[in-house]
Amino acid sequence: MILTFSEFAQILMPILGSGANTAEFTKELFSNITTFPDDMDGDYNPIHDVTSSALKSYFNGTRPISSMAKKINKYIDIDKFENYINSANEDAQSSLGSKLSEYFPDINAFNTPEKCAKIFKDILIESATSGKSKKATSTSSKSGQLISVDVLKNEFGLRLILESNGICPNDNCYQPLYVTSNNGKTAANYEIAQIDPKLKPDSYENLIALCPKCKNKYLLSPSQDDIKRMADIKRHLMLEANAIEALADSKIEEGVNRVLRKISTTPFTELIPLNYDPVEVKRKIKRDNVPLFIKIQSSVNIYYLYVENLFQQLSKEGQLRFEPFSMQVKLNYWNLRDQGLSQSDIYYKLVDWLAKNTNESKEPCEVIISYFVQKCEVFDVIAE
Repeated sequence: MILTFSEFAQILMPILGSGANTAEFTKELFSNITTFPDDMDGDYNPIHDVTSSALKSYFNGTRPISSMAKKINKYIDIDKFENYINSANEDAQSSLGSKLSEYFPDINAFNTPEKCAKIFKDILIESATSGKSKKATSTSSKSGQLISVDVLKNEFGLRLILESNGICPNDNCYQPLYVTSNNGKTAANYEIAQIDPKLKPDSYENLIALCPKCKNKYLLSPSQDDIKRMADIKRHLMLEANAIEALADSKIEEGVNRVLRKISTTPFTELIPLNYDPVEVKRKIKRDNVPLFIKIQSSVNIYYLYVENLFQQLSKEGQLRFEPFSMQVKLNYWNLRDQGLSQSDIYYKLVDWLAKNTNESKEPCEVIISYFVQKCEVFDVIAE
């Protein structure tokens, strides 16, 4: 079995990404699988001038890597990539081996670096010789119409993840549809399955987000009973989700409005400050971004317990569905992070998004977003 580059990169990034965006991590992978002659002019190094947009497209699978693979094919250095994997800590290597073993059963704790290097080499050689990217995976309708998986993810992905509350809905699975590495980085980890192959492949009602393992198993050879059961799960999800929108301009729960209004009107003297330093904030904000660190740390110190208690109270009273709202914050963060924005830009764009959808002033919205920074939904832990 040969993975596509996009599939391979998306497996590695949550484990080895160390806070890099998709373009940076893609360039890191190419750089660590190649060794160029010392006398090669940097201007002729094919990795040197590749644009961030192209790198991001390689990662997402929306652009084949065949052209890049042909350029670097004769410079492949699998020993270098093996050393790159070996440089990761033991836990990271174990996580990587465990993840790849779902596709390559012969991978174990002792040969992960070697096997990983070989997998990458095979991907590059396959891409260079075929001239095509396997990521051109498509699903077809009864009429023979082909729909790219990437198109489906772009159009329905966030909505489908939110619909299932970020958990694989297949019977007895419950795996999260995102992965978090040891260094705290989080990324989506899901596939879209067409429930009934006889129905339209680009219909929201005929699509469901599953973990990669369940998706592959389901599409292998679904019986009529399998299709009926998956359709039942989908109907249940749609009823439960109540058509929650996962788009950036989606409506926010009325309960959040109440939280924001209470924050705005609560006297400072009634707030109970935290009696410890907010460690998560320290681990997530870059050291040179002092203004943002001070703003978030101060907000967490003063408001965190108050907001936490309000969320719990309103959830118990049935006035707020916290999990869908929390997932909206997380998904919006992922979108902004993948655009390569700075931490400050991400923070204030999330604040603007919340303020716009609640018609509230920005100050209480900053409190809410700061709460989610401490709550681990916004910003990834920065590797030491």
